[in-house]
Parts: sequence; C-alpha cells; structure tokens
Amino acid sequence: MDLYGSALALVNALPLPRGRDRLRLAILRRCRARGNRVAVRLHAGCRMVLDPHDAMTIHLVRDPEPGLRRLLARVLRRGDSFVDVGANWGYYTLLAARRVGVEGSVTAFEPEPYNHGILLENTLRAGPARIRVHAAAVGEHEGVALIRRSTDRPSGQASMVVRDAGQASESEVPVVTLDACCVCPAPPGGLCVLKVDVEGCEWAVFRGARQALSSDRRPVIICELNNQTSLAASYRPTEMLAWLNGEHGYDAYHIHETGHVSPLGAHDDASPLVYEVLLVSGEAQRQALANRGVRGL
Repeated sequence: MDLYGSALALVNALPLPRGRDRLRLAILRRCRARGNRVAVRLHAGCRMVLDPHDAMTIHLVRDPEPGLRRLLARVLRRGDSFVDVGANWGYYTLLAARRVGVEGSVTAFEPEPYNHGILLENTLRAGPARIRVHAAAVGEHEGVALIRRSTDRPSGQASMVVRDAGQASESEVPVVTLDACCVCPAPPGGLCVLKVDVEGCEWAVFRGARQALSSDRRPVIICELNNQTSLAASYRPTEMLAWLNGEHGYDAYHIHETGHVSPLGAHDDASPLVYEVLLVSGEAQRQALANRGVRGL
C-alpha cells in the first residue's frame, strides 16, 4: 500500500462526521496529478488497486454498500462458492475470496476491457485464493455483444443496453451463459452465492441459468434492482421478480445496513432508487441462511 493509499485508509478510520469526502477528494487529486493508480486497504481488510481518475474510486472508498458487505460476511463460509457477474474492479470478488478461502472457489465475470484489466490486477494480488476471472459478459445466449463505457460516468456503469449521450468507448465482447459455464452448483455441504449487477441485463443472466436455478443445488442470489437500466432493456424489475418466483421459487428480501433482511414487499417500478435484494428459494436455503446468522427470512 503506497503513501496515498495509506492516507485514504487513515481518513476512512478517523471518526469524522463531516469533511471526510473533502479529504478523500484532496488525496485523490494528488494521485491524479501523479497520473498513477493507488493501492489502498478498504473495508473488512480488502486491499485493492484503484484508478483515481475514475469516479468509481470515491464510490469504493466510501464503503458503498455496508449492508451487502455485512450480509456476505455472515453468509459466506470456508469451502463455499461465489459467482460475481459484473465484477467491475473486484471489490466483492476479493471480499468473497477472503471468506471462502482456498477451500472454496470464486468466479468473476467482467467483459469491459478497462474494468477487466483492473480486476485482473487485483485478483493477481489476492494471494492463494481460488479466483477464476473471465473476460466475458453473461447473458441468455452465447455470442458477442457491444458494451459501452461512458467517459464521464463511473466505470461501474458500463452497459450493453444503456446508451447515454456523450463520449464513450465501445468494445465487442464474448457472451457466455451460466448454464454453459457450470459455475453455480453449491458445493457439497455448502452454499453458492450468485451476485448479479450488470446494468440492466440481470434478467438475461437468469434466463441463461435456467438449469442452475432449477437444480437441487441452486444458488442463493444477490441482485441489483434498477428501474432505469431495466427499462433500457425493455423490462420492469417486478416482471423479473415475478418470473424468478413463478419459475424457480425465489422470494425477494430487502437488504438492510445491518446485513439482515426483510421481505421486499411491493417494488415501485417508477422509483429512481437502486438497491440490492437477496433472493432465496426453498425452506432449505432459508434455514441454511438462518443458521449462519441472517435474520428476517
């Protein structure tokens, strides 16, 4: 961890009710002036290389989704498997690798070339964890697709369906399906957690995983609900949730900051809110999660 990474870690640790973001931005401006990446220890001991020129960096150093981070800490155990679809720079990939250890497995998919390069650098620095990284998008059918990364938005918002105005880089990337990759079955005696955050293409990912979602060893799912990106892909989140429930028996739960959950209730398709949900199928999964300390199922 370099000088600037140490400074960011110190700011994160200080009890500053106000002014924390100003200090973070000041440090990142110095990093930009040097034109280099910064290595920093983030939350829960996660070490990452970040690009100070990208708005994704300030998002990550803020502890962006504490509820999801705490939930994963409760759910994942040594020997489990974790599949990260839309891994970006690898924040959750690395957190999961620390939890499942060398006895478990982590598989990350990130198609956008810029993001994949940083993801690969981060996973190579992660030590002996079993992490497999794929430079591919995940969808309903195998093939190729164009992914677009806007130069004036965080790199985590690269998408195959959202087309914002402004400058952007486009790349042709391979598309695979989860069923073809066979990465989702839960290990014997353990759990598989499937995280899907792909800027509007979530339903396509699930439609390409019908066999995995119908299996006796089906994964527990963590999925982003985003009305804007879903509508760009011509569906509403409520339609996807109804399909997951009707076809595969998944019930949706809201993830609270504590890392516990509660039944989702009615989702407002007109809401601008973006949030993660936990999807659980069957009493056996509910009991397994409850035994690991997840309350509210």
